[in-house]
Amino acid sequence: MLVIGTETAYDLLYSALRRVGVVALGDTVDSAVAMEALLELNTIRAEWSLNNKNYNIYDQTFTAIAPMMNVTLGTSVGGPGNISQRPTNVDQITVISGTPGLGINYPVQILPYEAYQREAIQNIVSIPDKAYINTSFPLMTIYFLPGLAQGWSVRVMGSAYMTEYETVSDQFMDPPEYWSPLDLVLTLRLAVKWGVDLPQGVVIQANSALKHIQAANFVSTMEQMENGLISGHSGFNFFAGM
Repeated sequence: MLVIGTETAYDLLYSALRRVGVVALGDTVDSAVAMEALLELNTIRAEWSLNNKNYNIYDQTFTAIAPMMNVTLGTSVGGPGNISQRPTNVDQITVISGTPGLGINYPVQILPYEAYQREAIQNIVSIPDKAYINTSFPLMTIYFLPGLAQGWSVRVMGSAYMTEYETVSDQFMDPPEYWSPLDLVLTLRLAVKWGVDLPQGVVIQANSALKHIQAANFVSTMEQMENGLISGHSGFNFFAGM
C-alpha cells in the first residue's frame, strides 16, 4: 500500500510528468527532465511561502550582547545576520527583559522603515516600543526605538520559507493534504514548459485542491481585532457596545 508520507520528490515529479504525457507508467524519468521539474517544484514552493498557502511558522529569538539599534535576519555572502534565517514576513515582534521564557515580554508596535528615518532622535537605548522593518534581501533589518539594551532579547514571529527539495530522492516533507495541489499545479507549470494543452478540468482540480488549504491557513492565522472605540474613562462605550 502506498502512503503519501513515504513517497519522495521523485514520485511527485513522476505523477505530474505522467499527467503532462512526458512519461508513461513504468518509464524512468530522465535525470535532466527530473531536475528541470524539481526546479519548477521549488519555484512553486517559494511562491507559496509568500501567501496563505504557506503553513511554516517563523519563530526565532536573539539576545543582544551589547546595546543594539537593529538586528539583521538572513544570510548573505558576508555571512549570517544576527538571526541566520530570514522570514517571508513578520507579524509580531516582542522584546524580552533577559532570557526568552524567563524575562518579561513586551509587545512592540511594527512600523515601516521609512517612519524610522523620520524619527528625530534614534541613538537611545531603553525598552523598545516600536520596531521598523527594512525588508531588503538577503538581509532583513529590524530597527528598534529605543534601541535594544545589552542582555535583552527579541522574538520575531511570522512566516518562514517553505523548505526546498534538494534532490529527487528527498522524502516528501509536506502535510499529506499538500500532495494533490502540488501535483496539479506542477502539472500546469510543466505543461506550459513542454507545450502541452491540458483539459480545463486540470485547472479546476488545482483550484479546488488549493482553496481548502488557503481557507484553513487564513482561519488559523486570524487574530482578534483590537477595539479602538473603547473608552479608557468609562465602563461602557456606546459605539463599541462595551
